[in-house]
Amino acid sequence: LFFSPLESAFGGSGSEVARPVPSVFPPSPNPSLRGDFRSIPPEKKTTERMRGGTVQINWHDLQPVLTLDFHPVSRRLATGGGDHDIKIWAIASDESEEKLPTASYVSSLSSHSSAVNVLRFSPSG
Repeated sequence: LFFSPLESAFGGSGSEVARPVPSVFPPSPNPSLRGDFRSIPPEKKTTERMRGGTVQINWHDLQPVLTLDFHPVSRRLATGGGDHDIKIWAIASDESEEKLPTASYVSSLSSHSSAVNVLRFSPSG
């Protein structure tokens, strides 16, 4: 597997450079196959593939979330979005840290005439 960063986009040399991506599989005894899908043993091709997907969170009626801030004292999150609302969420987490934190809707502040681009809690809480 290889990737080609576009160095020119970041002020580099302007040429693409192919670099090997680190592999979780042991190196192939055949150097010409290293980093290639063909070097993965057949029994691992179906069980150890990388899986991906797109996560979609519809917190603001399918409008983008443009800003957010965590309350400095309580476990609250405020989000502002393209739907002209600020929404307040309660964040709960498991003490064992084995589960991801969850966000539960608490309330909305909906008197805004346009998208909410910036919001901040007071640093003192």
